[in-house]
Parts: sequence; structure tokens; C-alpha cells
Amino acid sequence: MIAEIVSPTNGPYDRIKKFNLYMRFGVKEYWLVHPKFKTVEVNVLNEEELYEQSGIYKGPDVVFSQSFPDLAVDLKDVFA
Repeated sequence: MIAEIVSPTNGPYDRIKKFNLYMRFGVKEYWLVHPKFKTVEVNVLNEEELYEQSGIYKGPDVVFSQSFPDLAVDLKDVFA
């Protein structure tokens, strides 16, 4: 699992290049954290080895990892 914080200056690089790189190397779960929008986008590798977006979370949401069942991230704490 990788959680990537999107840089204000490298957004396209994080969004496209790293996304494809992590998918190619089989990273099972990829979170994109957008501080500007206070959102977390969760992508999970499917059976075809392609990312599927499992959700976009914001505000008071709690994000749960599919790779690590005990991992729960409260976005109120992240974006406080």
C-alpha cells in the first residue's frame, strides 16, 4: 500500500506517472491524498492488474484500507 500526498506543483506527475508506475509494479492499494481539496482517493488493484477506484473520501469520513484491515484513517485528524 502506498499513500501519496499530491504536491501542488507535481499533481499531474503524481496522478498519471506514479499511478501507472505503481500499477505496473503491482502495488495492491494506492491512496492519493489531496491536501488542497481535503480528499483521499483510494485505488485498488483488481484481478486484471488494473486500478479500480474504490472511493473518494472527504470531510468527516474514515478511510479503511483493504490491504490492512486494522488500518482506519479519520480524515478529521488528517486535515485538521
